[in-house]
Amino acid sequence: MRKKKRWRYYCAHCGKVGGHAGWMRRHEASCTLNLDRVCGMCERVGIKQQNIANLNAALLEDIRAAPYFGYDKQVEPTQLRELSQGCPMCMLAAIRQDTETEDDWSFRGDNDSINFWFEGERDTFLENFNRREAAKCHHG
Repeated sequence: MRKKKRWRYYCAHCGKVGGHAGWMRRHEASCTLNLDRVCGMCERVGIKQQNIANLNAALLEDIRAAPYFGYDKQVEPTQLRELSQGCPMCMLAAIRQDTETEDDWSFRGDNDSINFWFEGERDTFLENFNRREAAKCHHG
């Protein structure tokens, strides 16, 4: 019989668990629940990351402008998307860090929900970035 002890590392922001300290430090730096996060997606595409307080304020404006359908709100994150320059990681961080409302946001379209699907936002964001980069290569 073999027996091994293994260290477990936990994100101080979201509680995610990992087996490697270096990997966990990297995760913590960009964790969407970290108030001082560094957005790897913004760095990757070369845009300026917006302050999380400003992103939260934009989300709050979107929430206030959202119509009710029965008892439920359906939020279109227009101002949040514009301020974040479409960065899906920054949008997700603002939604996860929403402290102004007591809503438990859903992304499925039922109950109180935000029209935000991370995978779709990410794919659109990166497709637009790749299209701009390709145009730069072909035009100069």
